[in-house]
This record gives sequence, structure tokens and C-alpha cells, in this order.
Amino acid sequence: MTDGAADPVIVLPAVVSPGEAVMVRNSLLAALATTGQTVVIDGSAVIELSLQGLQVLLAFIRQAEDQKRPWSLRAPSEELVAALETYGLFPRLMAWPVTM
Repeated sequence: MTDGAADPVIVLPAVVSPGEAVMVRNSLLAALATTGQTVVIDGSAVIELSLQGLQVLLAFIRQAEDQKRPWSLRAPSEELVAALETYGLFPRLMAWPVTM
């Protein structure tokens, strides 16, 4: 779930199912706990985001922001953006730090 970049990168799986959400959560929290660098969430491969996956992402974002820790969303797929729009979170996405 991580790659070798300077900042820790958590690559979201294609299908962020309830089962995958647990692994994503663990990876995100580990990256947050072990580094002072920006935690990058790579959303380029996402084709489906479950409600549990969304909850994991939102909980991570809240925790990172509460701890004043930098994070960013890299290359969100069209499907990820559409899922966020479906859940009514597109305006919030526009305020997030997104890189391409």
C-alpha cells in the first residue's frame, strides 16, 4: 500500500470495499504515526468506494487535520470523484489539497 517516494504514499485499491477499508485505515494511521512528512493518498486506481471506505478517508482527514499534519490526495480517479459527489462531498473535495 505504500511506495518508495520521499513522502509516504498510500495507494488506494481499485475497490475500497468494507474489508479493504480496514487495511487502508491501518496503512493511513501507520503513515500518520511514523512520519512528519505529508501523507499522500493516491486515488488514481479507485473504481469503487464503499461507504466504509469513505468513512475511513474522512476519519483519517479529520485526525490529520486535528494533529495539524499535512496530507494530500493525489490523482483522484473519475470514479473516486464521482463517489464523493454521490455522497455529497464534492464541495469538500474542492477544499482538499489535491495533486495530479
